[in-house]
Amino acid sequence: GMAQAGRRWQRTLFPYILRHGFTVTESDPCVFILRETVQTPSGPCEETLIIGCYVDDLFTLFSHDTEHSIYHSFTERLAADWKVEDEGPIADLLNIEIEQTKEGKVKLSQTAYIEKLVATHFLPGAELPSHHKVRTPCDDSLVMHVADALSSTDEVDDEFRRRYQSLVGALLY
Repeated sequence: GMAQAGRRWQRTLFPYILRHGFTVTESDPCVFILRETVQTPSGPCEETLIIGCYVDDLFTLFSHDTEHSIYHSFTERLAADWKVEDEGPIADLLNIEIEQTKEGKVKLSQTAYIEKLVATHFLPGAELPSHHKVRTPCDDSLVMHVADALSSTDEVDDEFRRRYQSLVGALLY
């Protein structure tokens, strides 16, 4: 059924990408990299093209995008063989905001996600704790708090437990 459509597409697409000279990265089976020396009118050029695949979207990161580049030739083949369309520069992915700086660097941030967490988990009108850089995420009293919690026989409110687990999961994400 529909639940398997993405899996079938992946089983067809991944071999296609590999046939075009890409290798799978060690860190993620859905990220592919191609490094190639391209002959251009101004001489040989060392290029890199990285493709990330998430469900039915492909994300590319490339060192060069001239008409002679591996990015240009690969995306032209991809569009012809798969009828895909370029949706332009990416702005966000999985709650991560993506911005290319003027210096050519990629800046990742989670401002909107953090603001959503604050709106969800802080009571309206509650004063937010101030933030400051510390070496550890806790103070010296943490050990005592953990010992107190472990030895406590008090009942824990189920709603409080659910909200706490939800917040911890969101922070881990």
